Amino acid sequence: MINRVKSGIFPNTIKDVIYQVDAWGNYQFTPVLNGWINRPASTDAIAAARDALNGIDPTNGALYYFDQSSTNAWLWSLPIAARMGNMVFCYGK
Repeated sequence: MINRVKSGIFPNTIKDVIYQVDAWGNYQFTPVLNGWINRPASTDAIAAARDALNGIDPTNGALYYFDQSSTNAWLWSLPIAARMGNMVFCYGK
């Protein structure tokens, strides 16, 4: 989220990035779409958010991420910045 805020091509606040709606009226992130964002955050999620706010970026500046099982050709066309577990993190074009 922070990389998107800094990019200049996405909304300029974390909240606005999280709740951004695409051209088809869909939220960018599944947890917003399915309501999971309203569940209590795990200890790991809180620690990751704290690290991100303190400048730690294990994604190396990535703007996009997706599960490696994705078949979306556009996502796979992006330069890969990092991989963590089943997640792939990418730069923009």
